Amino acid sequence: MARPTLAAAPDTPTVVLTHHTPYPTGSWWFDYQGVVGAELLRSVLSRHPQVLRVVAGHVHRSTQTQWGPLVLSTAGSTAFQTGSGVGGEGPPIIVDHSAPATLLWWRDDTLVASGGRPRRPGHAPTCDISEEWAAYGDATRLGGTISSHRDTTS
Repeated sequence: MARPTLAAAPDTPTVVLTHHTPYPTGSWWFDYQGVVGAELLRSVLSRHPQVLRVVAGHVHRSTQTQWGPLVLSTAGSTAFQTGSGVGGEGPPIIVDHSAPATLLWWRDDTLVASGGRPRRPGHAPTCDISEEWAAYGDATRLGGTISSHRDTTS
């Protein structure tokens, strides 16, 4: 089976996913070797404006940068998180905490990245709006008033 290439679909909005982060993150213990091929990747991506975002992993924390108009980011880890040492030169900081999963929402020519945590079985939601959700959804989709009576005292 042939693999699709960026050149084969120049009009198709595209997100590129990688494991290693192709840019310095400010954490020397990840950045010390650099990424072989990062400049080649940057050169290739600069010729393909249909690439809207590059999302990488490996560094166990969320970071963002830009190569010209192209946004690059890392997704936080669902295992442990890492932090920067003092001034970027100190020892690694490891935090026993998972990050929200990186969620990408794509509609027409808009790409939104956010984080979200799935509800864990047995844990109550922080704010339960399920009873009012249908009315809210109907009103907002019709452009109407969301609510004429809201309890803002709590």
